[in-house]
Amino acid sequence: MKTVILGFIGLFVLSGCASIKNFVKTEMAKQERLSTEVRNKVYDKSVPELRKEVVAYFGSWRRVTSDEKLQEIKEDIDKGFVYKGKYYQKYEPGLMDFIGALSTADKDVIGDFFTQTNYHTLKDDHTGFTYVFDGMVFDAKYVEDAKTKLEVYSFDEVQRGPYELDVDFMALLTKYGSLFTIRRGPVLMDKSIQYAKRDTMTEIDVFKTVDPEGYDSLVKGL
Repeated sequence: MKTVILGFIGLFVLSGCASIKNFVKTEMAKQERLSTEVRNKVYDKSVPELRKEVVAYFGSWRRVTSDEKLQEIKEDIDKGFVYKGKYYQKYEPGLMDFIGALSTADKDVIGDFFTQTNYHTLKDDHTGFTYVFDGMVFDAKYVEDAKTKLEVYSFDEVQRGPYELDVDFMALLTKYGSLFTIRRGPVLMDKSIQYAKRDTMTEIDVFKTVDPEGYDSLVKGL
């Protein structure tokens, strides 16, 4: 009797394992089909309409990776980089701003030089837009009227400019201060973007946010 019970238990366990394997295999296949569909996705939106949705998406989301190297790359890109000879850097308000010491001319200079939104703009016209947000590139292209394609790219590696040498004269006032500080060069986006990879997971998340009905319909059909 005990042997029979153990046999049933063994059969149940084997059946359970087989069911789990089939479930995992099915879900992986669904995820693969979803990724393929999203990579080929064309939104039924004009460039201005999709632009508005993507910018709203930037205001509600930010990802943190457990990989220290990738997180550092994302943060470095987000802070600033060089692209086509222009330096893109976010503006961080200082004390002088808050006490109103900046003149209108100074503020105009800041407005021209610094990025004051939470994303950098590499391109933005009727043919599409290219934004850099959270260390990723969001590239949208006009397809036809009310049709726009969006691709998202992320970086495993980046190319940097030469190391920079800073001189800190205040260090002369301290006993152990170093007069020179070596900093890594800025990210060279022109060269780095050649090694960027499609970030399908982010594209899926954008799809889910920008077109929830379309996303639900696609998932149900998988």
